[in-house]
Amino acid sequence: MTMEIQMNKLALAVIISGTMSTAAFANHHMEKIDSTFSSLDSNSDSMVSMDEVKETSISDYFSKMDKNGDNSLSENEYITYLQDSPESFSEDVKKQIHMTQAEVEADMDKVAKQSREDMDYRQKNVSATVEEGSSEMTQGMRSVNTEEHAMQSHKQDSMDHMEQDRDGDIARSSEQAGQPEGDVVARNEFDMLDENGDGQVTEKEASNAGVNETFSDMDSNDDNMITHQEYSEYRNSEEAEE
Repeated sequence: MTMEIQMNKLALAVIISGTMSTAAFANHHMEKIDSTFSSLDSNSDSMVSMDEVKETSISDYFSKMDKNGDNSLSENEYITYLQDSPESFSEDVKKQIHMTQAEVEADMDKVAKQSREDMDYRQKNVSATVEEGSSEMTQGMRSVNTEEHAMQSHKQDSMDHMEQDRDGDIARSSEQAGQPEGDVVARNEFDMLDENGDGQVTEKEASNAGVNETFSDMDSNDDNMITHQEYSEYRNSEEAEE
C-alpha cells in the first residue's frame, strides 16, 4: 500500500513537471512584442482591437493584456502589462516606450515651467500697473495742488495790482486836487504817452502817440527820455508863446 502511494506521487510529480516545462518552453519561444501602442492603434481611437493585432506579435498576448475583458486594449492596459511582464517585450520597444515617456515628462516639465514664468510675468505686470497708477495719481494730485497754488498766487497778484492802481489813482487825485488845471492836463497827457507806466516816455512811445516830431524839443537833457517835468515845461512854454 505504501509502495503504491509513493508510485502515485511520483507519477503526479512527473506530470506536473512536464506540464510546467511545456508551458515554460511555450512562453520562452513565444514571439516578443515588438510594436508600440501607437503603432498598433491604426485608426487612432486610443484603443487597440483584436482585428488590429491579428497579424502582429501581440496577438498571442492579447487575452492576458485585456484585463477588463472588453476585447480591446487601452494604453493603460498595454503599459501595465509592460510593467508586469517586461520580458515579453523586445528591447527596441522598451527603449522606444522609455524615450516616449521621458519626452512626455520633459514636455510636462516645460509646460509647468512656462506656466510658472507666465504667472510671475503677469504678477509683475499687475504690480507695475498698480505702482504706475499710484504714481500717476500722486502726480495728478501734485499737479492739481500746483495749479491751485498758481491760481491763488495769480489772484493775489491781481488783487495787489488793483490795490496799487487804486492807491495810485487816489494819490494822483489828491495830488491833482491842489494843482492848476494846466498841470493836471499835462499829467494826464503824459500818462497817456507813458505806455508802460515807468514815469518816462521813450521815442518809440512818443512815435506811437504821433508826437515824434517834437520829441527832441521835449527832451531837454538829450537822454532820449522825456520825464513828466520835461513834458510839463515844454507844454507850459508852448502855452506861454501862444
